[in-house]
Amino acid sequence: MRKNGFTITEALIAIFIFSIVSVAIYSSLSQLMEYSETIRNKAEIGQEVDIAFSTLMQDISSMSIVMTPQKNVVPLKVTDSNGNTSFTNQTLKFSDSINYKGQTISFTTSEHPKWEDDNNDGDRDPDELKIGTLASSKYDVDFQSESDIPMDGISFSIGLSDTDYNAGVNGDSSIRNHYFLYYRDDDGDGQVFVDGEPEDPERDGIDDDGDGLDGEDPAVEGGVVGYRVSYFTVEMNDSWFELGGHRYKKYKLIRREYKPHTGGERFRVLADNIVVFSVLPFKVVKDQRIYLSPDTLHLEYDSDEGEYNYSRLNNFNLNFEIVIIAVTNPGSLIKFKRVFTPVLFHVSGG
Repeated sequence: MRKNGFTITEALIAIFIFSIVSVAIYSSLSQLMEYSETIRNKAEIGQEVDIAFSTLMQDISSMSIVMTPQKNVVPLKVTDSNGNTSFTNQTLKFSDSINYKGQTISFTTSEHPKWEDDNNDGDRDPDELKIGTLASSKYDVDFQSESDIPMDGISFSIGLSDTDYNAGVNGDSSIRNHYFLYYRDDDGDGQVFVDGEPEDPERDGIDDDGDGLDGEDPAVEGGVVGYRVSYFTVEMNDSWFELGGHRYKKYKLIRREYKPHTGGERFRVLADNIVVFSVLPFKVVKDQRIYLSPDTLHLEYDSDEGEYNYSRLNNFNLNFEIVIIAVTNPGSLIKFKRVFTPVLFHVSGG
C-alpha cells in the first residue's frame, strides 16, 4: 500500500536524474562561457592589432625622407675607400637600436626575401632576388628557435606639428638645426642653389659643410624632416607556448616617438600577444617588386670601379609589405597583412 510522498528508491532516482541534468547544464554553461570568453578575447586582440596597424599606416603616410630632387635617396651610412664609416642626416633606417627601459633593442626590416631560381642552378644568385615576401611557412607559426621568428622593426621621421614648423620658419634655430634642410652659400660664390665650384661633386650623402645636406648642388629649398618614430617588439616573457598546433613566443609591439629638439621621447605599447611582426620594404621597377634589404641605405666605395655604387639608391621609391600575427589565449591566430604604397612622401629635397 502506497503512502503519500516518495519512497526512498524514488527519491534516489530523482536525485540521480537531477544530478545528471545539473552536470549537463553546468557543462553546457561552462562551454558557453568558455566560448564567449574566446570570442571576447579574439575580438579584443583583433581590435588592438587593427588599431596598431592603423597607427603604423598613419605614420608611414606622413613619412619624410632625405632625397634629392632627382628622387635619389641620400644614404644613411657611407663607407669610403679606406673603410672609414660616416653617417648622414638620413632619417629612414632599415636597421636601428633603441634603449628601452635600460635594455638595448636592435632590429632590422625583414630578412626573409623570396628567391626564384631562374637558371635552375640551385644557387641564390643576386639577380634572382625578386619580390621579397614573408615565407609562407612563417604563417604557420611553428617556430623552433628565436631565429625563426620574424620580429622586425623600422625607424623613420614623420611630419612636424604646425607650432614647431612655424617656429622654425620664423628663425628658431633649435627647431631649424634639427629638422630644416636648407642649402646656403658656403663658398662665397654668391649662389645658394647652384654652386659654381661644388664643395662636394660626388652625391655621397656626406655633409661636408655642416648644412645638413650634401653640398649645394642640386638645389634644395624648404626640405624638412620631422619627429623620429620607431616600431619594434620586445618579449612579454621568456616562455615558449605550444597551443592550437602552434609554437611561439609572445611579444609586445612598441611605438617610440622622439623629438630631437627637446630630447623628449615617449613609448607606447600598441599591442600585446604578437607572434609575428614583419616589415618588408620594396621598390617597384618596371612593374616588378625589388626587395630592399636592411643594408640598402648603406653606400660603399667600389674599389674595382673607383667610385661609389649608387645603383640601389637611384630612382628610389618605397612600398611596404607588413604582416602582424597575434595569438589568442587558446592559441588561435589573428593575421593582418597589407601591402602599403604611400600616395605622397614629404620628400626632403624639392
